Amino acid sequence: MRELPHQPPTDEIFDALSDVHRRRILISLLDHNPQTIDQLSSASESVSEMNTG
Repeated sequence: MRELPHQPPTDEIFDALSDVHRRRILISLLDHNPQTIDQLSSASESVSEMNTG
């Protein structure tokens, strides 16, 4: 049986990417598979309020 090469954990690969590349991947994931949130946490609500003005 052929052994597969060692692959670092996904978190390490993601951390190795620059912020721009991480952002692009996350945006692509959200565009492809949007998620709904039933109830925002208090921290999420304050961030949302700051973004909307």
